[in-house]
Amino acid sequence: MHRQLLPYTALFISSLLIATGSAQLRQPAASNPATQTAPAARTAQQPAQQKAAANQQAQQQAQQKVPAKPATAADFKMPVGVDTTKIVDYLADMITYAPQTQADAELYQKVAPVEMNKAAQLVLKQEKDRSSDNYKFAYKYLMAVEAMTIEKATPERRAQFFQHVTAMLQSPEMDSDDLDIAVTFAEGLEIAGDTKMATQAYLKFADVLGKKKDPLAAELSKLMAGAARRLNLVGNPIQVVGTTTDGKPLDWKKYRGRVVLVDFWATWCGPCLHELPNIRKMHDAYRDKGFEVVGISMDEDRERLKQFLEKNPMPWPTLHEESGMNPTAVHYGISTLPATLLIDKQGNVITLEARGEQLEAQLARLLGPITR
Repeated sequence: MHRQLLPYTALFISSLLIATGSAQLRQPAASNPATQTAPAARTAQQPAQQKAAANQQAQQQAQQKVPAKPATAADFKMPVGVDTTKIVDYLADMITYAPQTQADAELYQKVAPVEMNKAAQLVLKQEKDRSSDNYKFAYKYLMAVEAMTIEKATPERRAQFFQHVTAMLQSPEMDSDDLDIAVTFAEGLEIAGDTKMATQAYLKFADVLGKKKDPLAAELSKLMAGAARRLNLVGNPIQVVGTTTDGKPLDWKKYRGRVVLVDFWATWCGPCLHELPNIRKMHDAYRDKGFEVVGISMDEDRERLKQFLEKNPMPWPTLHEESGMNPTAVHYGISTLPATLLIDKQGNVITLEARGEQLEAQLARLLGPITR
């Protein structure tokens, strides 16, 4: 039976990164409190995350019926003297493991990642048939781990990994695991500040996926091409389009001569909601000096957005499409939230990072400090 790696990755990677000392660098959107994944990027992940959540819930329910025993290091050790199928079973169990106490979680973080890496490496060594499900599972596990920690890799290793991922996408056997690894790798390069290789990766992957007949691949192709455009936005003009919540098209021309914050957000994005009071404060302080805000909601649930805005009316327009994907968001590959763009009076993008103190500092530079 073919095992799909993707359903498990979101569950174990936070612990993995903590154990490897890179948690401060990056966590996946599914578990990172600072970012959330936007609808288009979640397309490949939704069924997987639902399955993972179901597995985790089943484990928790079963554990509630039996008093939990404190975990020991032996619980996370790789089995020895068994065949590759048993080793892959161990990997799957470790990936879906749900700690019951903080002590269990800390022990898991300390022991499991190292043992899981050894297990996957052993499968690759012992499994003679590279086309077997066991070999593929172990190989993609290691690929996923490396993609998630690519910020720590050398430039040479990043280039090699780039080639490996490209080959995976070009294969006729490409599946959703490969798509997830490709997205994670490209986003990791972007987070690491390797804009040049990130742009190359987005463009290459977009080209390869655009030639596939798979609908999901085609959608991700558009998103990745957009991400490449976004990485080169600073210093260049942008055209914002969309429909406001009252059904009218946005008149972007009227914002020329104003400093504009374009805020991509959603009601399900906690960090977005946390930032709203700061945006409102800056709007109130700088509006008379020439500052405007355009909100772009990525919500898929129109009714939920409507109810939120009724309770929390915004003094600026909110754009929303029924699909949850605004055309501007698609065009510039917005895949995680919050996402902001700050645009100067000439219509050129100043920065892709305009939140919190950074927003206030930029506005003070462009429009003068706030009069206390």
